[in-house]
Amino acid sequence: SPVGLARFTTVRSWLSQWSIDDSIADAPKALGNVTVPVFFLVNGADNLVPPQHARDMFDAVQHARKRFHTVKGAGHYYFGQKRELQEAVTTTLAWLREEGFMEAKVAQVPDAPLSVENLQAFSALRLAARLDLRGIDHLALVSSNMARTTRFVCEKLGMPLVKTLELSGGAGDGQHFFFDAGNGNCLAYFWWRIVPPAAPGVASPLPEGRIKSEEDTHTAIGSMNHVAFAVPEGRLAEYR
Repeated sequence: SPVGLARFTTVRSWLSQWSIDDSIADAPKALGNVTVPVFFLVNGADNLVPPQHARDMFDAVQHARKRFHTVKGAGHYYFGQKRELQEAVTTTLAWLREEGFMEAKVAQVPDAPLSVENLQAFSALRLAARLDLRGIDHLALVSSNMARTTRFVCEKLGMPLVKTLELSGGAGDGQHFFFDAGNGNCLAYFWWRIVPPAAPGVASPLPEGRIKSEEDTHTAIGSMNHVAFAVPEGRLAEYR
């Protein structure tokens, strides 16, 4: 092939891959026996591969470590679709890292914290310059499903929505939501139409069921590991 498709197959499998009349391939049947993690990436506007084929194969996988992602509006070859191509690449890389098929990044060893003696110079009594800060105005997260997030924050956490802003860049491109966390503080969320996928184990901790050691709770430098709310003493178990 002039675009190099033959480099991704073997002579032995050529007929089964490309010949409708002679192929002995049966992906749904074969996938029923697959035990390793499986990822299906579907282009929503693919005019060569019917999306239903991928859904049939996804449903045929019998285990739970499978994922299905659709890149909305993406064509077969992503011609002129840089955003859709970026979404496909970042989603695939995030899945590979989450499943442990590739390192998230070469581990970076940060500088060691200051000693206790050196830290004393930064106490409230000895700090030379201080800004007139009144606390944290808001902490901003990113949501993949703002309708679900709004219902959870308002109905489960009892934090009312106090403000929302439409972000520049065109109608529907993004929005910023603010929820009252008490004492003048807000928990905020961004929603963007085009956004990199979640990266558990890199930008956020792994899901609880996949944490096997304390190290699995570590996240990348510059990430936000978690948010903790102050609640009345003795009510933590009730709120959980």
